[in-house]
Amino acid sequence: MPATAAAAATATAIWTRSLEALPLAALQGDRMNLPSECLESITSDSRNTHPLTFRLLNPINRSTVYASVREFTAPEGVVQVSSLLLECLDLTADDSSKATTTTAEEEEEEEEEAPAVVITVTLVTLPPGVHAKLAPLEASYLEISDMRAVLETHLRKHHATLTKGQTLCVEDISRVSRQRTQHRFRVVELFADGGGHDDDDDDDDDDDDDDDGGGEKRAVDGVVILNQDVTVDIVPMDDALAEEAVRNKFAIQAAAADGPDGTLAWGSDGRSAATTATVAEGEYAYFQIPARAELSGEYTVEVTPTAGDADLFVSTLMERPTIQDHTKYDVELGKSTVTIECNHAVAPVLYIGVLGVDAPSSEFKLHVRAAPAAAAAAAFEVEEQQQQQQQQQQHQQQQEAPPSDGSTTIQCENCHVHIPARTHQLHLAYCLRHNTPCPTCHTAFPKAQLAEHWHCSFCSAQGTTLAGQKKHVRRMHTPLTCECGAQTLLLPDIAAHRANVCPARLHVCRFCHLLVPAGGNSFTAKDLLLGGMSSHESDCDARTIECRKCGGANIQLKDVATHAEMHRHLVRLQPAPPHLACSNICCPNPRSSTHPNHAKLCPACFAPFWSSRRDDDPGRARHAQKLASLYFQQLTVGCGRIGVCANEFCATTTGKQNRGGAEEEATTAAAATAMSPTDAALAVVKLLGESSVGGGNNNNNPKHYLCVLVADTRALKRKVAADWLVDMGFAVGWALKALIECGDDAEAALAWLGANAPPIVAGAQTA
Repeated sequence: MPATAAAAATATAIWTRSLEALPLAALQGDRMNLPSECLESITSDSRNTHPLTFRLLNPINRSTVYASVREFTAPEGVVQVSSLLLECLDLTADDSSKATTTTAEEEEEEEEEAPAVVITVTLVTLPPGVHAKLAPLEASYLEISDMRAVLETHLRKHHATLTKGQTLCVEDISRVSRQRTQHRFRVVELFADGGGHDDDDDDDDDDDDDDDGGGEKRAVDGVVILNQDVTVDIVPMDDALAEEAVRNKFAIQAAAADGPDGTLAWGSDGRSAATTATVAEGEYAYFQIPARAELSGEYTVEVTPTAGDADLFVSTLMERPTIQDHTKYDVELGKSTVTIECNHAVAPVLYIGVLGVDAPSSEFKLHVRAAPAAAAAAAFEVEEQQQQQQQQQQHQQQQEAPPSDGSTTIQCENCHVHIPARTHQLHLAYCLRHNTPCPTCHTAFPKAQLAEHWHCSFCSAQGTTLAGQKKHVRRMHTPLTCECGAQTLLLPDIAAHRANVCPARLHVCRFCHLLVPAGGNSFTAKDLLLGGMSSHESDCDARTIECRKCGGANIQLKDVATHAEMHRHLVRLQPAPPHLACSNICCPNPRSSTHPNHAKLCPACFAPFWSSRRDDDPGRARHAQKLASLYFQQLTVGCGRIGVCANEFCATTTGKQNRGGAEEEATTAAAATAMSPTDAALAVVKLLGESSVGGGNNNNNPKHYLCVLVADTRALKRKVAADWLVDMGFAVGWALKALIECGDDAEAALAWLGANAPPIVAGAQTA
């Protein structure tokens, strides 16, 4: 049962009225309409908050339910409510509308006997919901194709509040049968934020109503779910219902696989499949066959009735092709044949529907064959052409060529067949007595069969049986009534109507991912620029989501792709962050942003060059002398940190590491054994040219090769990761910033760079 009046402790009352309750079929879910005079009194109170939520109370049985207002358009003194709210208040449509269903003469008498039902409407403030448990009332709930999407769409469209104990009626359209099914769920538990944390959305399968999450959420009788992230759990009422639901689901799957509606298997030749089946009059038998990538993509479907008659409908999109939803068809009397292109990449399955006609039960043979592969298709086509040419030549010889004995021929003026001159009179007498030419096509028929021969007065079709004419007119020239109400559509046009413009056509919405009626086409400028949308999609994609990169800006779903492209464009245009790495190639430590220096070295590497008289060195001569001295000592003596130092310009590591190449003279020099003073002096000159005292562009991007005496293990790890990210195509500044943002996780930093940093342009890498 819905919440009782005693449960009002979970909501704060602000405004109240007593109004007559009347049902309104246009309202669904928890929606209601209030009188217009209520709007001013509600909005005049500054305490009222959005959204406006109300508690409805039936004073007779004390039943309570929470609701939201849709419009303030109800008549004075009346509240219009949905059928769900009536059910929760233990009212029926008959009880709540007695005063409006009586005749004019009985109105006065009925008014005294059946007074109107008056309920109490109270404006309350409900807590935001964080967790709800729903119990299915039928075992068919597992047949819902997408439980999350169906519930999300239903609650978003029809509910701003939820009440403990109320029953939700959720509609789902099967993607296979295209049938609408109603599924009922009981709201068994509701939880609101208890004030501990706002992000407590954990799935809690416990049945306790207490504060399971350490007091972070509490059980309540009503919550507001508008603009809230609510975790929903599906909890069966009992184990028996759950077992029945699972059995029903597997039974449906087994029936679909074993029944006449099944999947055809390709034969041993790999190019054909056949089966025999029976279908009742007016019913469909459905089949499907997987398309094969190695075949040409052209498939021929044949249905040969052995008893009764059958019509053939084929589709590459609809799982259940019918007389209204199909791609191609053949509805002529007798054998039906359809040839269709089925691209394996676009339409991996070919769907077939066979409709029983003109017999209580029709038996038929279904045969599907695929065109041969491309290598044999040409030979197959040539062979068919040769056979057709031979048949034409034989027919021409029979009608025009003279007989083999050399005698002349005369064309019969009745049947237009060439007859030998010696038998012409005999043939003519017989032909005039037994055959009569059709005045339309001039084909001669026996007089007994001419009455059965027909030509369609609407198209170029013709046949030899009146039953075929009757069926042709019924199928091809009798208007069909579409589900949307259109009544002037013929069979050749209704499939295109159903696929493109029919408001009642079913399609999978690209935003809510449900099979729903499309409605009409939307012709707004934005929808047309986005490639065209149905009315449902135009309404559905008007919903907004928050963009995390914009700081929570609300973006419509239809604009998400454009908005994301804007962010990618801004990423490509943004400059690289400042290069905070030490200019010493061997040092992994970052530079100090509070105490910068002209050499762009970290504090540890710049310590040997620090001097209290640095202001007296405008030309940096003393700095150059100190740097040359350190380089000379490294190249001739080394730093002495054997097994630790990895500087390629240090005598300690000479002979152990050779990172240089033939094109790098300085590195090649370091690859030799301990340098002589002369060679070391020449190497020092080259190294000074790359440093901050070398002049030119080196002032912006200097490079030093100094042994590192103090190195942080974390900084060393960051340098290795930064070098790897630079090799992946990102600037050094971006690589270091990504590592700082991701806690030195190289993989996470690479993902961060892909979303926030532009790739480096060839030849444009800067420090």
